[in-house]
Parts: sequence; structure tokens; C-alpha cells
Amino acid sequence: RRSSAPPEEMARLLGAYAVEKRRRGVIDINDVLVESLLLLEREPAFADALRWRFRHVLIDEAQDLNPVQHRLIGVLRSGVDDLYMVGDPAQAIYGFNGADPALLVDVGDRFPGIEIVRLGANHRCTPQVVAFGRHVLCTAGQPTDITSTRYDGPAVTAQVAADERQELELIGDLLDALDPSLLQSSDVAVLARTNAQVSLLRAALEARGIRVRRRVDDPGTPIAGVLNEISRFDSAARLRAFAHDVLDTPVSTSENPSAHDAERCRAERLVAEAVLDYLREHPDGTGTGIRSWRNATDPFGTRDASGVELLTFHTAKGREWHTVVLAGIETGLVPLRSSGTVAGRAEEARLLYVAATRARERLVISSAERRGGFARNPTPFVAGFVFGELSPEAPPIELRRARANPVGDRVERELLAWRDGRAHQTMLTPQQVCTDEQLSAIVRKRPRTVDELITATGLGPITAARLFDGIAAALDDAAAFSR
Repeated sequence: RRSSAPPEEMARLLGAYAVEKRRRGVIDINDVLVESLLLLEREPAFADALRWRFRHVLIDEAQDLNPVQHRLIGVLRSGVDDLYMVGDPAQAIYGFNGADPALLVDVGDRFPGIEIVRLGANHRCTPQVVAFGRHVLCTAGQPTDITSTRYDGPAVTAQVAADERQELELIGDLLDALDPSLLQSSDVAVLARTNAQVSLLRAALEARGIRVRRRVDDPGTPIAGVLNEISRFDSAARLRAFAHDVLDTPVSTSENPSAHDAERCRAERLVAEAVLDYLREHPDGTGTGIRSWRNATDPFGTRDASGVELLTFHTAKGREWHTVVLAGIETGLVPLRSSGTVAGRAEEARLLYVAATRARERLVISSAERRGGFARNPTPFVAGFVFGELSPEAPPIELRRARANPVGDRVERELLAWRDGRAHQTMLTPQQVCTDEQLSAIVRKRPRTVDELITATGLGPITAARLFDGIAAALDDAAAFSR
């Protein structure tokens, strides 16, 4: 998107940024790409050696490639007839980084001889959710013929509030009416276009007692405060001194420490341990570098393993939930007011498509007639779509029975806690560790051997063997509680 700053000012800022990088002896991610490309083009022998070493090139999320990355791929595969790319032009949502879906659409022209296999099936979403996604893309001139392989689900529904305050209330009412087990397993998300909306949603939902799944290092938490302080440290020595000072200081033995002091002490120790982990990997690291490392490794995880998840459309990419509510689906937000170009509006449609298709079963579209005191219109991306009637769904009979059974509840909680812990350790999402369907099967069958686990869940023998000890321990903990 175009900057509102004058070109001369942008040139001055970029020049100053380049000077500062040279002064510090560092490069950024764009420099890594450009310098690598120039080196490969300048040194044919080095390029040949690299091609010999890496015989096969596999590109995932190819729709997010920008022109520099495409050029780099071209150099890497020059003279090598082995390239495998996977991507979806309908999910190209990083235009700010130069990503252009046309680069993938025209891949046959860019890489002559490549075989194109089109995957037209969506295995995540119900036909109703897929139909909504198709409609969004079609209204933006980006038709797709993707279909769902799933069984029918509830109709996509919409709720329209008088203003943003009422929208928050209606979203809260909707969440209160959901099956509690969905919130317990964090299988519900409310997605919004901007971080500002997410902050308002979090405050409103927590104020009415709805549990929100929060990260330990979310803004405003003690850990976030400590991280903000050490981000100013400009050397590994300062980071190391901070960590050792904290960890070498005995924990307060005061009988009545204030809650604030106790939280601060715990936060400092958690951050200090993370700093030492960071310095083991990056001996010359700085406070600025630890921020990127933290985003990549997620050393702190979540504070609340259950509850509704609140994310922006962008950060929801790659995730999925049973129920998804999209908030603020109106002009000014979707498409965003700043996306005034044809390409910008097309990307906003793709972004809405990505957000909508995070829902496996149920999708609710929420909007307001007035926001910030100004009248708003429904987003043009949903014009003409026929929504279903909004009504709370009764929980399935199996879940109603489970909620009436405290022992079953305890088994489910123990397994959910195990799955969240395993997901944090392996840097996967909980659903990637074990799906909700598999978890429900474990609750029902209570497998006591690897073979029984395979029969109950359909897991492969290697995966089942790897997960069995943790599952068995969770079942034992639940059984001990019930005795």
C-alpha cells in the first residue's frame, strides 16, 4: 500500500535505516534475500555448488512469494528440472511484502514444462462455509470452483448491530449460548480485521466473564513488561547479566508478598530462563533480537489453555476452529479504508476468504450500522449472499451427557491440558497434535494400550506410540481424581 509520507521523507528514512544497519553490522530479512540473489548471480561456481547440494526445491505457501523470491528460485533451479510448489492464489494476503498472486497463477509461463495439479477440494470446511468463501472471491472478480468434501453443516448466519457497543454485546450473547465444551477446548474464535478491534473485543468479553485464551506475554502482562525493558539491552553481556542476577537472587521468603510483587518475580524468572535459552542459540544476541526469537519459538505459551481465541485475520491464517465469528464486516474495515486500489481491494477479499475458511462447522458474520459515530454499509463482498437464520445450536447429545458426568469432564480436562502442553513443546497447534474427534474418542474408549489407542482414534502406529505415555498419564490423573 502507498505511504502517506512524501517520497522525499521516505527516501531519507530508508537511507538512514541503511546507514544504521551498516553501523551495527547487521542485515534484515530483505537484505538476506537480495544479497543471496546477487551472490548467486555474481558467482556461477558457488551457484552450481548450491544446486549440486540441493537437488530438489520444495516451495510451500507459494502464493506469498514476492518478485525477489521468485527470481531467487529461478537461479536455484537453473538447469535443474526439479521444482515442487504448493500454493493457493486465493490466500495471497501479504501484499505489503510484495506478494503477488499473479506470480503463482502464471507459474506455467514462468517455469516452462512444470506440471500443474489443481486441488479443488476443501477437506476442512462444510459446504456452507465453502460457498460463502466462493461468494466473497466471486464478488471481487476472483472466481474459484473449490468444493467441500465435508457433510452439510449449519447455514452461515449474520447479525447486524446498531453500533459497535451493541455488536460487542451480541457477540458475547452468541458465545454464552454456545456449547461450553467448545470454549473449554478453545474451539471457538472471534476474528477481526485490526488489532484495535481485537483489544476492544477482549475487554468486552472478559468484562462479562467470558474466558479469553490469552498468551502469557500478551501486552499488559508482567512478562510483557519485563520483555519490553530488556528489549533495550544492546549487548549479550547485558542480557546475560540480567538473567544471572535474577536467577541467582533467592525467591522472596516474605510471608505476605503482594500479588503484584509475586507476579513480577515470577515473570522475571521466566524471562531470565528464556534469555539464557536464547543466548545458547545466539551467543551475540541483543534485546532486539530476542523479540524475533520469541515470535519464532513461543517460549512462554498460553496462560489460559481454554477459552475463546481472539485474533486478526492475518494471524488466524493456518488455524481452524469449530465456530468462527467474524467481527466488523462492514465498509471501512472490510475492505479497509486504506485499500483504495483495485489490487488492494482484491487482497481484502482474499483476506476475508482466509478468515471465513478458518471455520470447520459454523460461521457467523457480524457487523454494525454505525461505528465511531459514522454510518457504515455492509461490505460489498457479501452482497447478494443468502444468510441463514441466527439461532443458538443445542449441544449434541453426547456432549450433554458428558457435561452431566463429572468424571467424564475431568478426563476431558486432563486430556486437553496434556494436548496443550504437548503442542507447546512441539511448536504445533493442539489440533495438529490430536484432533477434537480423536480426543473425544479417547474420552469414550479410555485406551490402555497402544493398539487400543490406534483402534479408538485411527492414529498411525508411530504417532500412537509417541503419544501414548502422555495420554495414559492424563487418564491415570483423571482416574486418581475420581477415587
